[in-house]
Amino acid sequence: MNEHDHTPSTRLCIWQQNLNKSQVTQLSLLNSPIANNWDILAIQEPHIMTNGNTDSSSSFSVLFPTTHYDTPTPISHSILLISKSLNSNLWQ
Repeated sequence: MNEHDHTPSTRLCIWQQNLNKSQVTQLSLLNSPIANNWDILAIQEPHIMTNGNTDSSSSFSVLFPTTHYDTPTPISHSILLISKSLNSNLWQ
Protein backbone atom coordinates (compact mmCIF):
# COMPACT_ATOMS: atom_id res chain seq x y z
CA MET A 1 0.00 0.00 0.00
CA ASN A 2 1.45 3.38 -0.93
CA GLU A 3 0.87 6.72 0.76
CA HIS A 4 -1.71 7.74 -1.87
CA ASP A 5 -3.92 4.68 -1.45
CA HIS A 6 -6.94 5.80 0.61
CA THR A 7 -8.89 2.55 0.54
CA PRO A 8 -10.37 2.04 4.01
CA SER A 9 -9.17 -1.03 5.83
CA THR A 10 -11.67 -3.84 6.31
CA ARG A 11 -9.65 -5.32 9.14
CA LEU A 12 -10.43 -4.62 12.76
CA CYS A 13 -7.31 -4.32 14.95
CA ILE A 14 -7.75 -5.33 18.61
CA TRP A 15 -5.24 -5.00 21.47
CA GLN A 16 -5.95 -7.14 24.55
CA GLN A 17 -4.12 -6.71 27.84
CA ASN A 18 -4.57 -7.50 31.54
CA LEU A 19 -3.68 -4.36 33.50
CA ASN A 20 -4.00 -5.88 36.99
CA LYS A 21 -5.99 -2.79 38.07
CA SER A 22 -2.88 -0.61 37.68
CA GLN A 23 -3.64 3.02 36.90
CA VAL A 24 0.00 3.60 35.92
CA THR A 25 -0.13 0.77 33.39
CA GLN A 26 -3.49 1.94 32.02
CA LEU A 27 -2.30 5.53 31.58
CA SER A 28 0.96 4.32 30.01
CA LEU A 29 -1.00 2.30 27.45
CA LEU A 30 -3.42 5.14 26.68
CA ASN A 31 -0.64 7.71 26.28
CA SER A 32 1.65 5.52 24.21
CA PRO A 33 1.78 5.88 20.42
CA ILE A 34 0.75 2.22 20.11
CA ALA A 35 -2.80 2.99 21.31
CA ASN A 36 -3.53 4.92 18.12
CA ASN A 37 -2.74 1.83 16.01
CA TRP A 38 -5.70 -0.15 17.39
CA ASP A 39 -9.45 0.06 16.80
CA ILE A 40 -10.39 -1.65 20.05
CA LEU A 41 -8.51 -1.94 23.33
CA ALA A 42 -9.90 -4.95 25.22
CA ILE A 43 -8.82 -4.38 28.82
CA GLN A 44 -8.95 -7.04 31.51
CA GLU A 45 -8.79 -5.89 35.15
CA PRO A 46 -8.90 -2.15 34.33
CA HIS A 47 -8.25 0.52 36.92
CA ILE A 48 -11.66 1.65 38.22
CA MET A 49 -11.80 4.94 40.14
CA THR A 50 -13.90 5.40 43.29
CA ASN A 51 -16.67 7.07 41.23
CA GLY A 52 -16.96 3.94 39.08
CA ASN A 53 -15.34 5.44 35.99
CA THR A 54 -12.04 4.53 34.40
CA ASP A 55 -9.22 6.43 32.73
CA SER A 56 -9.47 6.86 28.97
CA SER A 57 -8.41 9.31 26.31
CA SER A 58 -10.33 11.56 23.97
CA SER A 59 -9.57 9.09 21.16
CA PHE A 60 -11.70 6.30 22.65
CA SER A 61 -15.25 5.65 23.81
CA VAL A 62 -15.48 3.50 26.95
CA LEU A 63 -17.88 0.55 27.01
CA PHE A 64 -18.60 -1.01 30.40
CA PRO A 65 -20.52 -4.26 30.89
CA THR A 66 -24.26 -3.57 31.21
CA THR A 67 -24.14 -4.55 34.91
CA HIS A 68 -21.29 -2.16 35.78
CA TYR A 69 -23.44 0.34 37.69
CA ASP A 70 -25.80 -2.24 39.28
CA THR A 71 -23.93 -2.16 42.60
CA PRO A 72 -23.08 0.75 44.92
CA THR A 73 -19.38 0.12 44.23
CA PRO A 74 -19.05 -0.55 40.48
CA ILE A 75 -16.56 -3.27 39.67
CA SER A 76 -15.88 -4.53 36.16
CA HIS A 77 -13.37 -7.19 35.26
CA SER A 78 -13.19 -6.01 31.66
CA ILE A 79 -13.92 -2.97 29.52
CA LEU A 80 -13.67 -2.10 25.86
CA LEU A 81 -12.18 1.13 24.60
CA ILE A 82 -13.48 1.74 21.07
CA SER A 83 -11.64 4.13 18.78
CA LYS A 84 -13.73 7.16 17.91
CA SER A 85 -12.48 6.76 14.34
CA LEU A 86 -14.98 3.88 14.03
CA ASN A 87 -18.49 4.96 13.07
CA SER A 88 -20.63 4.26 16.15
CA ASN A 89 -23.77 4.29 13.98
CA LEU A 90 -22.62 0.97 12.54
CA TRP A 91 -22.12 -0.82 15.87
CA GLN A 92 -24.33 -3.88 16.38
